[in-house]
Parts: sequence; structure tokens; C-alpha cells
Amino acid sequence: MRHLLLGFTFSLALCASVSAQELSPQTIQQAAELREQALKSDLAWDILESLTTEVGPRLAGSEADKAAVKWGVEKLTSLGFDKVWTEPVKFLYSNEFMSQQKSSIPSRNP
Repeated sequence: MRHLLLGFTFSLALCASVSAQELSPQTIQQAAELREQALKSDLAWDILESLTTEVGPRLAGSEADKAAVKWGVEKLTSLGFDKVWTEPVKFLYSNEFMSQQKSSIPSRNP
């Protein structure tokens, strides 16, 4: 199921960005090869599982959110991405508000 979802997501993203008439046969072949590699790999699932188990649930702007950003930078760098960066973001609520909130979603993580 996860392979099907990954393949569908990749195909949808490719279709959304350009129409098929704009793609060269070489580009279409490369996309097909990438799709087949993705369908045979558990990497996407492993990355998602790593994020949800190592970092866990998080609200935007929380300490767990900062940990998730750090996790993402480290994960993408370890996967060989050479242009990984973060950008500052603003939240419309205070840290005091965030510290009073509790997740109602059961989790193995604190």
C-alpha cells in the first residue's frame, strides 16, 4: 500500500508541474526509472517512521517542532542532499499559549 501511495504521489507531482507534451522522451524515461526505484524502496516509509518515532507529535513553534526541524536537516544531510537550509518563521501565538496546550493524540513519545 505504501509503495502504491508513494508512486501515486510522485506521478501526481510530476503531472501537476508540467504537461506530458512538454516532456522529452528522455525525461519521461528518467521519471519512469525513478518511479520504479521508489516503488521498490522502503526509504520514504523509513523516513516518515523515523520522524514520527524519534521526534513524535509537535505543535508549530514548540520545542518538539524545533527538534523536528533539526531532525530534518540532519536526515536530509545524511541522505546526501547538498543544499539543506532552514528559514525563519513567525507564529501567531505566544510560547506561553503553547506551553499550556496538551496533545490529545495518544503517543509513545512524551
